[in-house]
Amino acid sequence: MMLKNRLFLGVVLSVVLVTSGCGAPAAKTETGGAPPSSSSGGTDQSSPVTSQPATPSAPAQAAVTTAQGSPDQGKQLFDSNCASCHALDDQKIVGPGLKGIYSKSALPNGKPVNDANLTEWMKTGDAQMPGNPALSAQDEANIISYLKTLK
Repeated sequence: MMLKNRLFLGVVLSVVLVTSGCGAPAAKTETGGAPPSSSSGGTDQSSPVTSQPATPSAPAQAAVTTAQGSPDQGKQLFDSNCASCHALDDQKIVGPGLKGIYSKSALPNGKPVNDANLTEWMKTGDAQMPGNPALSAQDEANIISYLKTLK
């Protein structure tokens, strides 16, 4: 029993160390609002990545707009942050397999499966799963977009 506890603790610590060291760059703002905060000191002056024209009410909408995710980038993030514990099929590694996650009625914490609850789970985790607070909103949107392809 003691060996299982040590093994589990070792796996959890490994996941925490891997995920804390594999942060992706911060997402660019898509609405043309305030530039993202960055430790590099510079700001990106390139045009915003959006296909919609700017409107006078765009800053007010920015608070409720969610980032558009890329399944391809989500797969890369999944592979580097999640795959050590979660399989792409329904097999359990450390955590449950994620195949068909959006067809399930609830997450292991009992909350319904939706974008907001999955994002919260990834970011904060719980006693069963270490969260990854270093994920940017764009990273989260990319992973969510990828998880939706796992049918």
